[in-house]
Amino acid sequence: MRVRAFAPAAGVVEDPVTGSANGCIGAFIAKHGLLPARDGEIRYVAEQGIEMGQPGRVHVRVSGGPEAPVARVGGQAVTVLRGELLLPDG
Repeated sequence: MRVRAFAPAAGVVEDPVTGSANGCIGAFIAKHGLLPARDGEIRYVAEQGIEMGQPGRVHVRVSGGPEAPVARVGGQAVTVLRGELLLPDG
């Protein structure tokens, strides 16, 4: 499955790879029965970021059935930014 996530109102033109979007998509797929479950679970791999030159893959598993889906996302990641946020006292 190929996924793209846009959130310009939040200052994100396009997110290259996002677990939260893929988890929501997995729950939507389960709720509407868009993919078959095997052993009580829907499993698939989502590709994201390809169009923007930052390809990634997210492994998605959804259990719990259509009325109460539980989505799990995972994969490998690399740190691209590290820092500290300093807030004023008060």
